Amino acid sequence: MMTVLRRLAWPAVLLLAAVAVPGCGSVPGPVPGVAGGFGTDPVITIPNGKPSPDMIVKTVIPGRGPVIDAGDYVLFNVQGKVWAGDREVVDSYTGQTVVVQYTGVVWRTGKTFDSSWARGFPESFLLGAGQVIPGWERGLAGVPAGSRVLLVLPPALGYGQAGDPPDVDGHDTLIFVVDILAAL
Repeated sequence: MMTVLRRLAWPAVLLLAAVAVPGCGSVPGPVPGVAGGFGTDPVITIPNGKPSPDMIVKTVIPGRGPVIDAGDYVLFNVQGKVWAGDREVVDSYTGQTVVVQYTGVVWRTGKTFDSSWARGFPESFLLGAGQVIPGWERGLAGVPAGSRVLLVLPPALGYGQAGDPPDVDGHDTLIFVVDILAAL
């Protein structure tokens, strides 16, 4: 009888420990809402309150495709800042080509500052090569194709202290909703 009670008690102890330890089993701040289906331009709702100082990565719709890893060649639709500089990134890397659509919103203003849905042709980058903002490097690695992912990025994981004028200043938290359409 005592062995049965011990087996039943462990899950309760673990649950209480997760609730008692700050940050364990909880999201570190308010989380934006995301409406719309996979493959459609998302509607992002910003909650009241200050954004978390920590990055939030939330899979809104889980995918079943190949997992994206650092070193994979990523193909996506982008509008705005070109992180690879003026050079064209050619398909000379090994890894998976990943096609994504995304929308970027500034938490402070609620304004969309970047959206591939408004643009019609793909761009590409190699995940893990420093060609995109740090929050994308961290937040997209390990996510399977077919997923819709919410990224809430503190300034240091977005555009940093320089920001991306005129829409993003150096203290802005950024919200991205990224649909990973395919990994080829």
